Amino acid sequence: MGININVVRSSFELVKPVAHLVADRFYEILFQDHPEAKAFFAKVDMPKQKNALIASLVAAVNHLDHPDQLTRFLLSLGENHGRYGVEDHHYHWVGLSLLKALKENLHVSWTPEVEYQWTEVYGIMAEAMKAGAKRSKSNVRSIHREPSLEPSFKQASKVDLHLEAGLVLTESAKSHIRHLVDQAFEALIQKEVNFCIEESL
Repeated sequence: MGININVVRSSFELVKPVAHLVADRFYEILFQDHPEAKAFFAKVDMPKQKNALIASLVAAVNHLDHPDQLTRFLLSLGENHGRYGVEDHHYHWVGLSLLKALKENLHVSWTPEVEYQWTEVYGIMAEAMKAGAKRSKSNVRSIHREPSLEPSFKQASKVDLHLEAGLVLTESAKSHIRHLVDQAFEALIQKEVNFCIEESL
């Protein structure tokens, strides 16, 4: 059973007039149920953060019928969160808190069908953002490894070892290859996430 975009969007129209209340309640629930989450927001401008939450939901709902755009948006969003140390289990906290906040503000309009659809939508968002977070961590590890790449035969990359005897790649060539690998890896992630989103819609 795929996502019913009409159900999600019609329920979100009911959310928009009280979006600020949903955002307020979301963070109240998050900090109450998971006090550890407060550490992520110690130096954050909360009014600005709440607006960002609302904007992210609006963007996600608007792009539900455009998987490519939705994938790019969520991967980028997840990458940003990854830089702040957000881990996979934190998305579970966020999902529970968001669903509770939506339920409280939609009241009788929060039907079993609406709950199911929003649970599915959030599941897609979370998985794509996790992939984006992993990509950011991979990039960080690559940056930390860079200093160890010295232009000497003993510390040459594995790629050098597969070349014919006497041939060694320049640092510029190795850097270019790593860039191409990163691009291919990013494209693969985007393709897989996009496929999962299309399968769910």
